[in-house]
Amino acid sequence: MLKNEKGITLIALVVTIVVLLILAGVTISLLLDENGIIAKSKDARNANRAGAIKEEITLWKADKFAADNGAGSHESMDDFLARLKTRGLISDEDIATIKDTKKLQVGKETIVFPSDAKTLVQAFRDNEIKVGDYLNYNDYVDETKTCTTTTNENGWADQKYTATKNTYWQVLGLDSTGEKLMLISQSPIKKEMKTDDTAENWEKSPYLILKGAYGYVNGKAILNNISGIYNTELGEAKSITAEEINRLIGVTVDYTNKKVYANSAQNTNIDEAKVLGNQYTYTADDYTPESYINSKTHATAGKQTDPATAYLYQWSNLTIDDTLKTMLFSGTTNDTNNAKSYWLASSGVHAYSKVASFGPGAVGLRQYRLVERLVLLVR
Repeated sequence: MLKNEKGITLIALVVTIVVLLILAGVTISLLLDENGIIAKSKDARNANRAGAIKEEITLWKADKFAADNGAGSHESMDDFLARLKTRGLISDEDIATIKDTKKLQVGKETIVFPSDAKTLVQAFRDNEIKVGDYLNYNDYVDETKTCTTTTNENGWADQKYTATKNTYWQVLGLDSTGEKLMLISQSPIKKEMKTDDTAENWEKSPYLILKGAYGYVNGKAILNNISGIYNTELGEAKSITAEEINRLIGVTVDYTNKKVYANSAQNTNIDEAKVLGNQYTYTADDYTPESYINSKTHATAGKQTDPATAYLYQWSNLTIDDTLKTMLFSGTTNDTNNAKSYWLASSGVHAYSKVASFGPGAVGLRQYRLVERLVLLVR
């Protein structure tokens, strides 16, 4: 029988073709499926692209923060996006998406782009908002937040405060660091009041009562804890202090030379108390504020108080910007029941050779029951 050794059978040809098709299918699968070489290569490119974009955003935000705080200028968002396009990191379509949504999907990662809007601090520096302007902070206030100062803290009774959106907020100026804008409540913050016939008069009033040694030792913490119900993601709330008021209206307390003066007239002592630096020597029958509220043990006879830090001046005798004067002092001296006199988160010692007194500071007619003013620190 004769055989054609150089030929190929039909079966062998079919097997060869099937094998080639399988190999081609495997190759295509390796290239095209979701775990394939092409997909992995695309994922790697997207990861590198996303990393580069995020790095640029970080640098842009750092430059903007520096510029907002007075260190040069920074690139606008439009210029920033144009630069990313020049680098091949984004397209015109991407730019439209970013401007519309502030986001960009790069592969499996969502990148959030920052806003180019000015901070409130920068707007104030650029004179776009001014002292006395009203700003809407109420949208951020959580009216479920409450704070109760207890009898053991304030020396009088439990007193409850609840955050409200009914407060108007005005621009007071920059804080002492120059990095945050201060907003002040137009009206004092008032506690919850009772209206039933069995309530005592103090329960029907808006006043925060701080009594005796408790008011001196715990006053600052109480005031700031109450203020904290107005903390939001936009800003931090705290009680206003004597130091902040002095700085804003241009008054200096010189403890070394024991005088208080307006910065415009440094040779005139406006302090009416004139006790700065005085000290009182305790007798065996006395208490320190701390010893009285902690264990009611007597002070050590012969021990002296800290040098007196209390002072008193009449704001009406000073030259103060009219807007600031209205915001800080209007109604604090002549309202019925001193309704607008308010506590300060600053304490002081008032001392003579024969007596010493201690207490939190206040604006207005000095009593043991006053209301509270808040300041917000926002960027």
